[in-house]
Amino acid sequence: MTGGCLSWIPFLQNHQERWPEAQWIDLYKVCYQGILGPEHLVRHEEVRVRLEEEWEGLPATHAEAGGGIELWEAACPDGRLGRLHLGPWRARGGTWQAIAEAFLNTAQAKWGNLDELIEVWEKVESASREGVFHISVAEAERLHQALVTHRYPSVHHSAAYREAYRPAYRLISRSVLPSLLSDPR
Repeated sequence: MTGGCLSWIPFLQNHQERWPEAQWIDLYKVCYQGILGPEHLVRHEEVRVRLEEEWEGLPATHAEAGGGIELWEAACPDGRLGRLHLGPWRARGGTWQAIAEAFLNTAQAKWGNLDELIEVWEKVESASREGVFHISVAEAERLHQALVTHRYPSVHHSAAYREAYRPAYRLISRSVLPSLLSDPR
């Protein structure tokens, strides 16, 4: 299991502190990504095109200073997988081509499965009912019903998260990070 069920609770609490505008769906998205990895995003013919388009659309502030965001943050408690933020990467002279290659390498790895995601999310949802997260119980219940109905799908960040943080990242395995960082082009 990626990080164990119980270790997800403090991990998500830290995530919520780091990104205070994160909604319940954003916390689910971290679980989804951290457990299942980027496999759901990989259509090889589209990866490079979409990344290049996103790269060209980065706000100038992200390109110049990295937007005040760290280059890499863990997407799961054990840190095997993380979000490499495009703005800070570009600010340090990295290219979208290097990110595309690292992303595709990451997508080839075997990550978790749907049963693991369900098990972790049920523990997280239970913790939310105990008041562990700054999320309304009604919001948690609405999302839970939608996730069960749609069999725990991939989701987009909430509008509040997108507006506050303008997320631009790719999931990258920690194992490919050293080679990526040694040559940011």
